[in-house]
Amino acid sequence: MFYANAMTCTIFVFTQQGKTYFCNNEDYSNPDTEIHFNPSENGKYAWVYLGFSNNWAQGGVNEKGLCWDWVSRGGDYEYSWKVDNTKITMMGNPCEKMITECATVDEAIKFYEKYNDRSLKESRIMLGDKSGNSAIIEWKDGKIHIIRNSSNLQAFGYGGYSVESYFSNNSGEKNIASFAEALNVAHQEGQYPTLYSNIISLSDGKIYLYKDHNYSEYIEIDYLAKLKGGYTKYKIIDLFKDNMHYSEILLKKQDSISRK
Repeated sequence: MFYANAMTCTIFVFTQQGKTYFCNNEDYSNPDTEIHFNPSENGKYAWVYLGFSNNWAQGGVNEKGLCWDWVSRGGDYEYSWKVDNTKITMMGNPCEKMITECATVDEAIKFYEKYNDRSLKESRIMLGDKSGNSAIIEWKDGKIHIIRNSSNLQAFGYGGYSVESYFSNNSGEKNIASFAEALNVAHQEGQYPTLYSNIISLSDGKIYLYKDHNYSEYIEIDYLAKLKGGYTKYKIIDLFKDNMHYSEILLKKQDSISRK
């Protein structure tokens, strides 16, 4: 297993009996968080944006079941990123191009072999897809360095060791409640608290969304159905108001998970 020397965020991909789950704690200081649903345009894949109100997606998933998210290097820039003049440098967020054009981890890795991404200077990216493949991409020794999954669990970031410990000490079938518990033991408080957590079930096209490291309630989103509509975006805080009701979005309780 590989874990980043990170200040913020925990990501893991877990595969069991042909089902894959992409799980993330988003740790930061800005509570203004959003989720966007971007329909297919000009032959590109539809995709979900998770992140903040700065129009720079931190992570998400597309209609084909490819996911991504980032972990900060926490100020550890031992392997300084540099522009590779043999690659294409584009304006904006390269991940938004990647997620609309790639369907698998392998295709996303090829994308990073073709395009520069300045985010690698300060962060590492994790990818996961519906088939169970996952990979971490970082900048090391003057080039991209790829760590692929070698088991049914790949985890890294602030709480990577905690996630691995949780699964090694809890046998049996895993479900949404156990993934939430793993995120719970890995969450942060203080200067960079966990602002939201997401479990993306790639086998059934669902996102389970948690707010403010409270794992006793969650929003269940049928993202494949939601992506068939037009563009929509929501403040994550608004989705947790009991008087809010949206198609394909349900607020649910999960009493077995306690706040720690």
